[in-house]
Amino acid sequence: MLKKRLKQFIEDLEQSENIKGFRGIKKLSGHQNAFRLRIGNYRLGFYVVDNEVHFDRFLKRNDIYKVFP
Repeated sequence: MLKKRLKQFIEDLEQSENIKGFRGIKKLSGHQNAFRLRIGNYRLGFYVVDNEVHFDRFLKRNDIYKVFP
């Protein structure tokens, strides 16, 4: 289920022109280009630079903020 949701997000993101409108995405305060996506108890940390998405970390929610951003 987790891999399926992550794969679906990536596929939807490829078809989209921006990240607005995606559920579960939040901009991280204090960081201009850092975002996170909530997928159950996991978080995907990524950056958006010049309309390009750069995936950085995929960890459990209590570990992601120790290493990302």
